[in-house]
Formats: sequence, structure tokens, C-alpha cells
Amino acid sequence: MSEREPQPGPAIPPPLPTSNSGPSHAHAGGEGAAGAEPAREAPAWPWAVPTGGAPAPAPSVPAGGAGPTGTGSDPHQSAGAGATGQGGTGGASASEPGAEQADGPGSGPGGDPDAGAAPEGPFGPADLRGLRFALFRFDEQPEPAPLTVRALPEGRRLGWEPAAAPAVYRVVTADGTRPYSPDDADELVVTAGTAALDDARPRAAVRYYQVWRYEGADLDAVRTAQPVLHAQGRWIVGVQTPHIAVDVQSVVARWQVLPGTVRVHVHRARPSEASHGLSDPRYRVSTQSPNLTGFADSAAHPGERYVYMVLAEVEADGASVLSEAYTATVDIPIRLQPVTDLSFTLHPGRVPTFDLRWSAPEFGRVEVFRTAQPPAAGLGEEPVPISVLSSQGGLTPEDLLSFPVSAGEDGTQLMAGVTWPHGWTRAYFTPVVFSGDEAFVGTTVHGVSVGMVEDARMNERVGRKLISFAWPEGADVVRLYRTRADGDAAAALQTSPLVEVDHSKYRSNGAIVLDDVVERDGARYFLVSGLFSGGAFVQSEPVELDCPPLMILGYEIAHAADQDGTWRGYVRVHSWGSTEHGGVPFVVVYNRERLPLHSNDGTPLPVYDQAGQPGGRFQPEFLPAKSEVASAPMWSFTMGSYGQSIGYIRVFADVAPEQLRRIALLDPAAVMLDLAGYSQLLAAQAAQAGPHQGGPGA
Repeated sequence: MSEREPQPGPAIPPPLPTSNSGPSHAHAGGEGAAGAEPAREAPAWPWAVPTGGAPAPAPSVPAGGAGPTGTGSDPHQSAGAGATGQGGTGGASASEPGAEQADGPGSGPGGDPDAGAAPEGPFGPADLRGLRFALFRFDEQPEPAPLTVRALPEGRRLGWEPAAAPAVYRVVTADGTRPYSPDDADELVVTAGTAALDDARPRAAVRYYQVWRYEGADLDAVRTAQPVLHAQGRWIVGVQTPHIAVDVQSVVARWQVLPGTVRVHVHRARPSEASHGLSDPRYRVSTQSPNLTGFADSAAHPGERYVYMVLAEVEADGASVLSEAYTATVDIPIRLQPVTDLSFTLHPGRVPTFDLRWSAPEFGRVEVFRTAQPPAAGLGEEPVPISVLSSQGGLTPEDLLSFPVSAGEDGTQLMAGVTWPHGWTRAYFTPVVFSGDEAFVGTTVHGVSVGMVEDARMNERVGRKLISFAWPEGADVVRLYRTRADGDAAAALQTSPLVEVDHSKYRSNGAIVLDDVVERDGARYFLVSGLFSGGAFVQSEPVELDCPPLMILGYEIAHAADQDGTWRGYVRVHSWGSTEHGGVPFVVVYNRERLPLHSNDGTPLPVYDQAGQPGGRFQPEFLPAKSEVASAPMWSFTMGSYGQSIGYIRVFADVAPEQLRRIALLDPAAVMLDLAGYSQLLAAQAAQAGPHQGGPGA
């Protein structure tokens, strides 16, 4: 593969083209980069003898580290939990110019005895072992041919084109600095073939390779020949022993780099975008740090899979170049977050409803459980298997609320208009976030609802009101509020309650009793049931009871005997408050057996006005206050012979029943309504003072 030239800033240019017949692809420490083969077949020389004896054995390479680390050729590399990596020492090579490059580990010096086919020349392995060469005189060198380097599990395979004339090839290496003489570099192998294997671990970020050619028809000619730089290339070393893992929801990595590494470039892309992620600066992360020991990335989106590509930037031959990428595939786990801000809003009424609102979590779906008891303590400390909800938490599928959920513009979710369960006073609502086979229990909220007052009735007496109703289920108290006749509930409930009774007191009295309350101008009452929960008073919707204005009237009766002995009664009506307008007709009713109970309970008596005109009933034009009763018009009626009548009389307002409810007509002393009793009273008085004559007030 070709090297990559970094540019200032985050921009990463595309790879440089190679001069080989096709591109090569390699991952750091992976299966080995498949590069383009030289255009011409190498001679069939099967041996290549490393300097100093037999080649060192290649290291044993495991298929991968513990956990999902993927494949790798370096026993020190790993990709961490949740990451699949490819790469070993993270190296890359480059030829001069356009040589193939790849990554791979090495464990020590050595060559490849099987690098080429069987030679046809005069040099055998025994001839080349321990061969000494003439010192290089720094003659001017022709342009060298490209050297290809490919990473294999056992090391880096070098390949070059054969020379036209018989020759021996001396392969040398240098770390960090390009050699200019084969005598000043580390000798890797002497061979008559066209391939070699390097399994030595580099000591710098750039390893240079040179193949020097010693031409000659025999060994003497080879020993004395001046070397010619036949081919050369370099290998760019990437990060060493990389380890990429997920820590909570951040991706963290650590590695080592060799001397000469300027910085490490990190790119993050989704698998579908990884093919162009190296050439697009938008995919580069951790740009503010050189990342020489690793990086931490907290911007990866949970629930996504990413490919991380790591490239080392080094200085080589006066230019900045990049290694091939070490890649690791990482799955960012979803970390469930519980719902902690569930809110409950009750809408009281005959059929109460409520709303539930919460902030939508980033992951998972939210379900709400409604239970009569709170869930088990400690259930929401961490995600749990779904089966734990019912087996240990008291949250069963039957408790799930199935009402639809709508999304709000502020990132919240709303479940609106949920019917309050009939007969429940208290309920617990628990949000649970589900993902896969896990559930995270959120914060439970407590909802309270109390039923409205039903069957409310007001029984009114003069100066007393009795308010009865069916006691609401679950109510601790019932409060009574009063406001003016045209007032509304909102204004009334802002005031202090007129009365508050608990169930015990209500049962004892049988009603709410209001004494000494006269509504001459009318009033409106509101009954509110409620209960105490968590230090707050939860109340129902108010129930209205109207109390129209009450007209309180009274009347006075007097008796007198006419000259002919006729017993005549006198009546006048007054108001107990201020002077009232007239317009109310009255009737005097006689019942021989008992005190009349209503206007039809007896016989209406003829009534005479002050002019002596008879009528069935009388209707004053005005009703003066009691203190001014002497100014009230007087009406009369007859009852037969004076002192001989028996029975009872009583005055009634002669109006329709619905109007009668708003008129209270107070009776005088009972003796004034009992004709026989009054006759006895008059007889006793007559024995002492003589006959009594005159009307009321006489």
C-alpha cells in the first residue's frame, strides 16, 4: 500500500498511487496486506540464507486476545470489549518510489529460506554463508528499483525484481534514518533470490530497507565487486499494542508509538461510511491532542456501531507521511436512563381524569404502571431483567396503562385524559424504560383523587339551614364555602371555609347545621370533599347549592267584639327586616279541629279592607319593618259570636309553591291562633277589667 501524506489541520488527503500493477490493502497487524506482485517472475532460486546462520523461528501468534478482539498478528494487541480490531504493530511500508507497504510484527533478525525458486546460477547456500564483501566506496548510484513490503503473520516479506546479470543480493535495514552504505546498516540476509523475510521488531517509526546488488560470475568477482543500490523502500510503523474499548458510553484507547511518531490521527465512521472516512476531515476526532498514548471519545452515539481508524503520522525523508490504518469496530452500548420527572395532574369531576407527563429518554420506550401500592423499594437503582418487575417489584402486565402517548415540542411525552379508576382514592404511577430484555424503573409518583359530594340538599328554616348529602368515599373532611348569590366557585374557594366537618361529626349531626343564618339577599354555597395526602389537601370539584333571597315576614292578630256581639279579628303583616314592597297576597284560614298547616288546610275566611269591602284574600301595598308595624294597613275578618267560637286560625301567603319556598311567614303567639283558648283568656280578663274592645295595638 502507498503512504498517506498528512496536511495541516484535520484534512486527510487520499492515498498516493503506487507504481505497482495494482493497489494493496492492509490493516495494522491483520491477515497481511495483499500487494501487487512484481511484473516479472523471479528466477527459480529457492534459498536465501540469513547472515549468521539459520533463520530464527517465527513467533507463535494467537488468533485473538480475550474477548472480541478480532484477528491479529501481534500477541500484544487487543481491541477491548465490544471492539473488533485488525492490526498488529500497526506498521506500513513504502517503496522508493511507489513501493507496496504493509503492517506486521517482527521478533528478530532473519531471512526467508524459501523466498525464491531454485537458482540456475553458480551460487549455492553454502557459498553465500559467511560471505564477506568489499567496502562501499560511495560511488554514484543509479535510480534503484522499487522494493515491495508485505505484512504476513510471521513478518514482513520483501520482494524485488532480479537483475539482468548474475548477482548476489545483500538486504540491509536501518531504523529512523535512511542508510547510505550497506556497511553502515543492519544486514538482514544475503541471498541469490528475490525475496526475504524480516521478523525483527522495529526500533523507530520508520524502517528503511535496501537491497544492494553484487554482480559477478563467481564468488571472487562477487567479493570484490562494488555494490549497486538495486532496490529500496521503507515501512511506516503504526501504533503498537493498541487496545480500544468502551467505558460506560465513551470509547477509550491506549497504545504505544515508536520514536519518530509525530502524532496519531483517529477517524470514526459508521461502517457504511468507512470507505471514505479516511479522506474526509469530518470523520476525524480528538484533533486537539497528539494522541501519542491513546484517546478518549465521548461523542459517539450510543446504540451505533463505529469503525475507528488509527494512523500514525511520522517524518520520513523530510516529509510527513501516515501509516496504514489500524481499524477496530466498536459497538456503543445503550445506557438506559430512568424517567425521574414524571408529573401527575388530576382533573376532578364526576368522572375524574388525569394527565401524566415526562421527559422522553434518549433510548428505550417508556411504559407507565398504575398500582394501588408502591413498587418494591430499591427496584430503580439499576437496569433489571424484565422478569424482575413482576416477580420482585409488584409491577405486572395488567398494571400497564394503555392510553396513547403524544410527543411535545419541548421533548416531553404526554399521556392525557386517563380515567381515574372507580373506587380508588390513591394510586401509584411508575414509569419504566424498556430496551431489549432490560427495564429501568423510574421515580414513582403518588396520585390522589376524592369523589365529589353527591345528593346534596338544603333544608331551610328561619334562622337555620340543614345541608345533607351522601358522604364521599375516601374523604377525610367536607368543607362548606359561601359567597354572594352571583359568585363563582373560584372566588368562593379562595376564602376560608364556613364549616369543615369530618365523617364522625357529620354522622352525629345528620347534616351540616347552620344557625342564625338569614339570607335576605340570597347566597351561593359550595361543598368540597377532600383528603390530606403528604401534607397537602386534595379536594374534589365543588358542588353548588343556591340559596335565593328569603323574605321573612310576620303578622299580628287581635280580636274585638262588635256592638252586635260578632267576634271580629284584625290582622296586619310586617317585615322582619327593612320595609319590603308589597305584592304578596295573604289568606286567613280557619280549621275547627286543629291549627291549619297550609292555605288549603281549612276554610278561607272573608277579609275586609279598611273601607269595609270584603274579599277572599288581602294584599298589602307595602310591608313595613316590625318597628313600624303601627303604620301597616289593617284587615279584619269575622268569627261568629264573641266569646263562643272554637277552632284555630292562621295566616298564609297565598302564592305558588316554588315562590312560597322563598317566603317565611312567622306566626304570633299560639294563643292568638286558638279561638277557644283566646276566649278563655278574654273571659278571665273580662272578669277583672270588663269587656275588651278595639283592634290590634288598642
